[in-house]
Amino acid sequence: SNIPKFLKEDVVLFNAIVQDLFPGTEVPKQDTGDLLVAIKDCLEAADLMQTDEYLLKAVQLYEVLGIRFGVMQVGPTGGGKTTIARCLATAMTKLAEGGSKDPEHQIVHTYCFNPKSISMGE
Repeated sequence: SNIPKFLKEDVVLFNAIVQDLFPGTEVPKQDTGDLLVAIKDCLEAADLMQTDEYLLKAVQLYEVLGIRFGVMQVGPTGGGKTTIARCLATAMTKLAEGGSKDPEHQIVHTYCFNPKSISMGE
């Protein structure tokens, strides 16, 4: 899906263009039921609010990571970028450890490193 890469204002324009090019077609939504429940459980365990916008961004990050090897989250300080990534990793791990049949639900390992410690050749 391209939607996670767009600004909120551009989503309406994108959807209008798709409808103009392919009238009468509906873009199917990915079934994220189990993942959404696991994300909500993660938020509840961390005493964080479960807003629709937050859940949408978590699902969008999941969708983008399914098609890209590297992503960059941008936004204001304190906007929840790190929390969304950590919550998604926790949710995916819990689903994998819980015996999820979905092959995309795998145990997630994250590592933080200083990009300045790596030379251009590496």
